[in-house]
Amino acid sequence: MASKKTLYYIYADYLVTHQAPLFEANFVAFDKGPVERAVYHLQKYHHNRLQQNSNLELKLMTGTLPSDTKELLLAGIEKYASRFDTAWEDEQNPTHRDQTPWTLARQRGGQNEPIRNQDILQHHQIELI
Repeated sequence: MASKKTLYYIYADYLVTHQAPLFEANFVAFDKGPVERAVYHLQKYHHNRLQQNSNLELKLMTGTLPSDTKELLLAGIEKYASRFDTAWEDEQNPTHRDQTPWTLARQRGGQNEPIRNQDILQHHQIELI
């Protein structure tokens, strides 16, 4: 879950700061928090393919991403990755606070409901760490 939450926070931070998404995403409200659906499926069902084809560390080291994107991702990984190494109880999980994009999605449609960019733009500050 740590990599999925880190990805969500990098995405949300960028969206709020730049008023545009960093990449195309479909975050949904899983039980433990926001998860990008395609990444989840790759990790669950095609773990080897994900490691072989989407090795982020390799892309960062070889410079196949634009430098500003690479710097942003590295900063996000440094900022968030260690914070999600351990599981949190619901009441400690910042994405589970009242009126966060995750809770709004769950209220709207339950588990696996898409998390809207407009909700991230308006409510991400509530889930900041």
